[in-house]
Amino acid sequence: MENELKEILLSIANCKLIDKVVAVFAERRKIDMRVLFALHRSTSSLTPSNLAKECNVSTPRMTVLLQRLQFMGFCKSKRSKEDARKIEITLTKKGSDRINKNEQNLNAIVHRMLEKMTKEESRQFIDICHHLLEEKRHA
Repeated sequence: MENELKEILLSIANCKLIDKVVAVFAERRKIDMRVLFALHRSTSSLTPSNLAKECNVSTPRMTVLLQRLQFMGFCKSKRSKEDARKIEITLTKKGSDRINKNEQNLNAIVHRMLEKMTKEESRQFIDICHHLLEEKRHA
């Protein structure tokens, strides 16, 4: 049940419904964490424009975000092998470590939340989170 709730909370966080929860376990700004989560979930590198769409920010804003994240060592950019005009962004080990640390913190938050609930309350909470996530996806 904890893993299911963690996945739901991560999905909701990506949809910006619980930015405040993300801020609790994130050292950097919420948008920085959204970019890192997007890179972490991706099975391949992403272009800045793909990341901008996924994070719901403008491409120029994403450029600034990526410059900061690269400066901090959380991601790196390289030219695409298929199309030298394109830039591909990938997560670095430091960025991956940051995400893993944040996921551990999220696990602790979820565990503390569930400890205070009965099994029925936990199930209801998860159902509500599923409903919110579905509403956001269809919005």
